[in-house]
Amino acid sequence: MIYNTPKNCVKNEPFDARTLILFTSFTSLCYISHMGFDSKYIRLKKAVKKLKKVIVAYSGGVDSTLLLKACIDVLGSDNVLALICSSPAYPESEIEEAKYLAGIIGAQYMVVKSSETEDADYMRNSIERCYYCKLHLFDIAEKIAKDKGFIHIL
Repeated sequence: MIYNTPKNCVKNEPFDARTLILFTSFTSLCYISHMGFDSKYIRLKKAVKKLKKVIVAYSGGVDSTLLLKACIDVLGSDNVLALICSSPAYPESEIEEAKYLAGIIGAQYMVVKSSETEDADYMRNSIERCYYCKLHLFDIAEKIAKDKGFIHIL
């Protein structure tokens, strides 16, 4: 099931402390390089514009939140789906936080169960663990993209 912005979460409401920290942290990273945040964000939005209809593999972290925001700004909420994975590897509080942030941004989101903890390669906890986790995530995203008419998975 795809969810829209929760009723208790008003789009463009003032950021609370955790959201402000999230965006402040990213802005600080951008100022370390020669190109400021605004220039990088404009470049990101130009790249996103070409994609038309996307699923964003969304964790609620700094990177995926910025990407989700850019996609919503450029493509509109009807053309963007934030895909949040739920598994024993992710605390429920992180899933709730991701849903909350997606709501602030105005994104539709879907929470799906992932099964990376059933994969022996993932459970070995080797340096490739993230690869196996993403493999499961993108398998799920690919099926949803085909079913719901999304073109790209980010």
